[in-house]
Amino acid sequence: VQRNYRTNIYGQLLTSDVDINIEIKPAYETPDNNVESGLFSQVADVVGLQEAIDAAPVGELTTIIITEDLDLSATRALGYITRVENGSNIVIDGQGHTVKGGIRIVGQSEHTSETTVIRNINFYTEQNEIDFIASADFKFGNNYWRYANNVTVENCTFTAAALSADPKVVGVRFNQAYNVTVKNCEGTNLHSLCQFQSNDTAIVLEDLKTVNCKNGISLGTTKKVTINGLDINAQEYGIRVDGDSLQSGTRCSLSVANATITAKQPIVARKVTAAYDLTLGENVVLNASELHQVVFTTTSDDVRPYVAPAADKYTYSSAADFVVFPVVGNADSKVADGLYYVNATKTFWVANAEGLIAASAAGTIKAGNTVALIADIDLAGKEFNGLRTFFPEEGTTFDGQGHTVSNWTNESGASDMGFIREWVGPVKNVTIKNATLKTGGRSAIVAAKIYGNIENCHVVDCNIVDTYWACGLIAGLYNAGKIQNCTVTGSYVESNGGTGGIVGVINEEAGNRGVNNCSVSNTTVNNKGSYGEAYSGGLICGMINVSNATIEFKGNTYENNTKSGKYVGDLYYNADGNTVVVE
Repeated sequence: VQRNYRTNIYGQLLTSDVDINIEIKPAYETPDNNVESGLFSQVADVVGLQEAIDAAPVGELTTIIITEDLDLSATRALGYITRVENGSNIVIDGQGHTVKGGIRIVGQSEHTSETTVIRNINFYTEQNEIDFIASADFKFGNNYWRYANNVTVENCTFTAAALSADPKVVGVRFNQAYNVTVKNCEGTNLHSLCQFQSNDTAIVLEDLKTVNCKNGISLGTTKKVTINGLDINAQEYGIRVDGDSLQSGTRCSLSVANATITAKQPIVARKVTAAYDLTLGENVVLNASELHQVVFTTTSDDVRPYVAPAADKYTYSSAADFVVFPVVGNADSKVADGLYYVNATKTFWVANAEGLIAASAAGTIKAGNTVALIADIDLAGKEFNGLRTFFPEEGTTFDGQGHTVSNWTNESGASDMGFIREWVGPVKNVTIKNATLKTGGRSAIVAAKIYGNIENCHVVDCNIVDTYWACGLIAGLYNAGKIQNCTVTGSYVESNGGTGGIVGVINEEAGNRGVNNCSVSNTTVNNKGSYGEAYSGGLICGMINVSNATIEFKGNTYENNTKSGKYVGDLYYNADGNTVVVE
């Protein structure tokens, strides 16, 4: 069988029974060499490429096949081939060949139906300033010919020879374009893979990757962008958007899913003065070398400190917890991975398990500091020995800010053990879930040995076994203050005396003390009583070991529990002159 030759087939070849198996080997599937029906040209040089583009007829599909590597920079001004949109529909297929230089897409000042597909090209440059695929910015009279329409870029690579100190090489750049899709593309040593500005219709980005680039993708004031599949490794920003324009009266928006972004600023929405909507869906991972993984600011992204936009100027939703400005403010310094410090408020922000462990190191937390969680913390497989400070003169504050610490295991048998160990000051707003502790006295899941109020703290599905006394699920040896609005659910606590579902032993200081508006449900309190009846146990409080105090138990509830001892234990070892109010 030869091309352009008649082929005769004789005999029974087409009439006999026969099984024909056709196997397409993977090596022949890349690149995709399918050719759309319609006119097509095969191009072997730069002049031929430009002529094929210019000759594309209006209203018909033209497929242009590049059959060898091309060096546009050697023969063209600025290294560009120009594609003039005149109502034609063009596919430029590089078949995996390398093209040095770029393609300009020049549209009219109107929105038309022509299409351009650029695919299977490995773009390359040794210059330091070039846009590989871009809309032109030529001005004719009072009209800017910018409107590239219905452009698809797929299966292309964009590579600069090296990443310079001031890179200006961009893979795909479109201003005022309509309907652009970029998919299955990769950029190396670039300023950025994609740059968009003032695009009033949808931009779709799929399965994009950057390697050793300064930035990832800039979207400007593009009206609506959908990103699905992204692997960004960049020095500065991963994705940057602008919120200072309402495109066609509609809020600009970005939706991201299935993305991993490693950058100083993974996602930044800057200049947010009009409106912006950001949605982060499933399987989004943001790795920031600075504190914030997501930023909303009215300033430029390189201006510090950030200025928060008005709350009605942006919306944000995410399937995962990230460190967001202005949700958590702006830190002044990074202490360790996951641990940051704010000078004005003397606050440590804890962003992950490593940050929590760093905060627990001796000497890190000082008098007057606040330790605040800014994300849920998973301690599975981590060695964490509790936060421990003792500054009676000024105290410290722990604020979980509504976050959850989960999967903590500590079976060291140490005394004074808990998420908070020895502490002077308030502890509030945290949930401890699925923790397992084996301890040696004066211990608790939340706060072991504390002087200060405990508020809005919750224990869920936890287990603590103590070999000595003064053990509770919220507090162990409780020395001053009140415990309020705390809950315990589905947990187990055991010790040899002073065992409580909320607090083990109210201890030491006289004054107005109490446990108010707390609840215990589906929980077992096992007071083994090895130290005698005076070391009692109870679902709310195991025992009271103070004198001349007014102690309130108001508004507490308990249901579906098992226990040994009373709901409030028998209280009176080495204690007298107390007024106990139980309601």
